[in-house]
Amino acid sequence: MSDEINNFEAKAEAFAERVRAAGLTAEFDQVIESKDSDDLSALLKKLGHSDEDIEKTLSMVSGIFRPKGFDPDGFVPRDKHDHESANRAIAAGYPAVEPVLWHLLEWIQDMNWPVAQTLAPFLVSIGRPLIPHIKKAFETDDHIWKYWIIQEIFLESPEVAAEFRDELQRIAYSPTESEITEEVPDQALAVMKHYGWE
Repeated sequence: MSDEINNFEAKAEAFAERVRAAGLTAEFDQVIESKDSDDLSALLKKLGHSDEDIEKTLSMVSGIFRPKGFDPDGFVPRDKHDHESANRAIAAGYPAVEPVLWHLLEWIQDMNWPVAQTLAPFLVSIGRPLIPHIKKAFETDDHIWKYWIIQEIFLESPEVAAEFRDELQRIAYSPTESEITEEVPDQALAVMKHYGWE
C-alpha cells in the first residue's frame, strides 16, 4: 500500500512540476475551482496529453469534474456524503431527474456509501423509467453493482424486476464465475423466490 501511495505522490509531484514549467499554475487553480471537465481537458491538451490519455483521465475523475451544463440543478452527489444533492433530487422527483438518472443509479454501486442509502428508495419509486439505465448497468462487468441493484431495486419493485426475469433466471441457475464470487446468484434467487418465479 505504501508503494502505491509513494507512486501516486511521485506522479502528482511530476504533474505539478509540468504545470509550473508550462506557466499554467493559475489556469490549473481555476480548473480545480470550477471542477469543469471541459476546462480540465483544455489544460491537459496544453500540457501535451494525447486525446486517449485525456479521455482516460476524464473517465477516472468523472465524479469530480463534470462538463459545462451537466446537472445544472445539482441533483447528482459529488461524494458519498453529499446528502444535500441527493435530497435535492428526491425533492424534485421524476421526471425532473431524468437527465441525470444514470448518474444517480451509479451512486448505488456500493450500498456502504451513506448517500446510497438515501438514493435507493427514491430510485425504486421511479419504477419503469429506470429500466434502460439498469440494462446499461447490467452490460458492465460490475457484479457488485448488479448485486445491489437486485437487492435494493428488484426486491422492492416488481414491475422493474419483471423486465429482468430472464436475466435473473440466468444468473440464479447459470452464473458466471465472477457472479458467483460476488454472490449475485444468491440475490437473483432471492428475488425469484420473493415473486414466486423459481
